[in-house]
Amino acid sequence: GSQPCKMGGDGGTHCVDRTIIVKQQAAPDRKVTDPAELQRLRWCTCACSANTLKKPIVFCDKGYIYNKQDILEQLVSKSLHSKFKHIRGMRDLHPLNIKLNPHRDDGVGAAEIATTGWFICPISGLTTSGFYAFCALRTCGHVFSERSLKEVNLSTCAECSTPFTPNDVVYLNANTEQAKINLERMEVYRASEPAVPEKKKKKRKAEGAAGAAGKKPAAEAAARKSVGGAEFSNDKVTVGTALAAKTGVKAHSKAMANPVYASIFTNKEEEAKRLKESTFMCRSTTNIRC
Repeated sequence: GSQPCKMGGDGGTHCVDRTIIVKQQAAPDRKVTDPAELQRLRWCTCACSANTLKKPIVFCDKGYIYNKQDILEQLVSKSLHSKFKHIRGMRDLHPLNIKLNPHRDDGVGAAEIATTGWFICPISGLTTSGFYAFCALRTCGHVFSERSLKEVNLSTCAECSTPFTPNDVVYLNANTEQAKINLERMEVYRASEPAVPEKKKKKRKAEGAAGAAGKKPAAEAAARKSVGGAEFSNDKVTVGTALAAKTGVKAHSKAMANPVYASIFTNKEEEAKRLKESTFMCRSTTNIRC
């Protein structure tokens, strides 16, 4: 059986019952996190860096809000978390035009500001306290509470009169149900995006191939030059390629058939070889008889 607690020499109690010690070690953490508090924290910090929000602020199609500088740095350094892999570049980020809580700079305590929220809806006056859903318009970036958009039933922005559709409404700091709606609207929005021109696709493909193969040696680049439709190299000469492409006539074949014209483009190696094989007569020739 378990032994009773014995007194220690200092007047305290000394527990020797193992069952009590095990229960105490296995006791779960009773710290309770307030969901509203977590939501308020998301409204105050950048989603990718956890830094305090400061202008300029942007948001993505999934409803996360970022400091533009922080998200740009992570995109450039390619250190963005896999959670944000839906962001392909700056084209997937939209500027956020959000109204600050007017009591934020009125000397109100930090605890009260944290409770009431940093931002406010310009129509209803609701704040981002964690109890109300807020939406941003993808077309202009202005932010309103979900309640205001449903009650007023607008088709244009109340701040700038920019027209929008239901697919342009993005839930900010969305919960699980709202995140599914954001995902569906993002897919519809991206499906309606204009296709990338074929020239840009070829350019990107060529840049990727060049990056994989590496840069050409400088000596090879210097050895080949293109001047006036003719391409020159140490090993090969092609004349009139540009003219042939326009007229459809093999101008280079006709031009090179003329030995005088072809001799203009003879390189140094061929010229040295020709001079070496040539025979000249001089005064020291012994075959000449006077």
